[in-house]
Amino acid sequence: IVVPDKLPTDSLAESLNQTARLMQTAFKANGVEIVVVAESQRDASKPALMLGNTQFAQKNGLDVTKLRDWSFVHRVVGKDVIIAGHDHPSKAPTDNKRRPN
Repeated sequence: IVVPDKLPTDSLAESLNQTARLMQTAFKANGVEIVVVAESQRDASKPALMLGNTQFAQKNGLDVTKLRDWSFVHRVVGKDVIIAGHDHPSKAPTDNKRRPN
């Protein structure tokens, strides 16, 4: 599982890292050991699950800023799978402390 080297906000980085850990746990529950690495640490000789707005995704024509709302895409490029979405703060105001933007 490969995550971007840098993300625009700390909260987005934390959310993506938690997602990667959940995926890693799901693989482990099915008997597969898989590592989570930053994109710059990726072993390009191995297939990867590219999670988030990686340079690899961008180089393969994916512009997440053009996705509507919080939509996402799955794309297969060779032996690699890209899962990326348009993550951004909500535009709606909220007074609910349990559901902050």
